Amino acid sequence: MFPVERRKAILEILDKRNSVSVEELSKTLFTGEATVRRDLDKMAREGIITRTHGGAVRLQNENIDYPLSFRESENGRVKDELCAAAAQLVSDGQSLFLDGSSTVIRIIGKIAFKKRLKIITNGVKTAYELSQAGIDTVCTGGTLSVASASLTGVETVNFVNKYNVDSFFFSCRALSLDRGISESSEEVAQVKRAMAMRARRNILLADAGKFGKTAFCSLDIMDLIGFIITDAPLSEDWRRLFNKYNIKVIVV
Repeated sequence: MFPVERRKAILEILDKRNSVSVEELSKTLFTGEATVRRDLDKMAREGIITRTHGGAVRLQNENIDYPLSFRESENGRVKDELCAAAAQLVSDGQSLFLDGSSTVIRIIGKIAFKKRLKIITNGVKTAYELSQAGIDTVCTGGTLSVASASLTGVETVNFVNKYNVDSFFFSCRALSLDRGISESSEEVAQVKRAMAMRARRNILLADAGKFGKTAFCSLDIMDLIGFIITDAPLSEDWRRLFNKYNIKVIVV
């Protein structure tokens, strides 16, 4: 088992158990205790878990930036369905912003056949996948966030502000009735806010797990959203909010 696979397996165990010992993990993963300790130490440095004497506890916090490698495999089927719907909103010859999220990266294979697309992204892996698909791609500059595999900072925002695009496809950390769309860090929020300001149309992809939660930094862009694509069954409160901002909702 590769290290990233072990760490994802550890998170899955902590999802069910909340806390676990090194000995238990060693037996479950058929891995030596020394290896498990190294994995837990790395995960603790990344802020994903808290180390305890002889084990670990998972942090339940919307403000944690889990590594992209962990998030890519979560809710894969739902993410594919969201992106399939989003791809229907892309036409030949359009210019797009794509964020570096583990959701939006899945749209690439669904729009690769479109002609003359121009795409700007702050996602490092997203840029690579776009180039592999043969799509005309520009990657922003900025400071690399290892956890999110994306570029952020003043340089990124300044770069984004030079462009005007047709559509911005993005995901978020949380979505609440009173605080709107929010992200786990100001750096990430700044870039998404800048992209939303420079796009003619903004499309948010948010699975049901994002609803009813609040993360550290609000984007304050609800009035700029054109579409929300989700798998969440919407209550009357959510419908009222989206109607207030004239947001079209696509439920997959």
